[in-house]
Amino acid sequence: MLADTGTWLPIIVIGTALFIGGRAYASFAKKSWGWPVADAVITGVSKLNIGTRHNAGSTRWDLSMNIHVEYSYTVEGEQWKDEHIARWRSTGRREMREAEEFRQNNPVGKRFQLVYSPNNPFDSLLNGPRDPTVGSVIGTFGLASVAFALINWFFDPAGLAQAALVAAGIIACAGVYMSADYPFERPWWFENSEEETERFIQSAVSKKQPD
Repeated sequence: MLADTGTWLPIIVIGTALFIGGRAYASFAKKSWGWPVADAVITGVSKLNIGTRHNAGSTRWDLSMNIHVEYSYTVEGEQWKDEHIARWRSTGRREMREAEEFRQNNPVGKRFQLVYSPNNPFDSLLNGPRDPTVGSVIGTFGLASVAFALINWFFDPAGLAQAALVAAGIIACAGVYMSADYPFERPWWFENSEEETERFIQSAVSKKQPD
């Protein structure tokens, strides 16, 4: 009993931190589900920029692409401005094609809709409300880690029981991921017309689930 305190106690601490952090992010993400919608318009689109990035601690240089989009939107008669940077981590043929399609589908003057925080309208989300799934999975993983460490700390079960506990933790995380109920689809506005976006928003709002 209470064997290997130096091994299991750090796992309990880390697992607790993951549980609290994961749950906090999931709660934070779900708050954006009820954010109001504002009309927005693209005011600037940059050319395709290709840059190099050096990986720390290595001799490798990576090429990446980005397109800088500026937009404005109106909240209760006041105009707000923000920006979005669409990034591609490679300069391959597929990424080049996606970047060109992005520029063509999102020209200056295109109107779309976004969601924004009622407490701070500058906090806007182009790709729809945040997805809490990652936070829920991390929280479940943290809880499973704490349970695994506590059982081992107090009872020191046999190897077969430990394997069963690990399997149960993995199944729990997979179950949370598979059962996640995120009633929105992405992309929120990429390649969508005004009419399509409006229909999508109305449909998504009708599917919202309570926290």
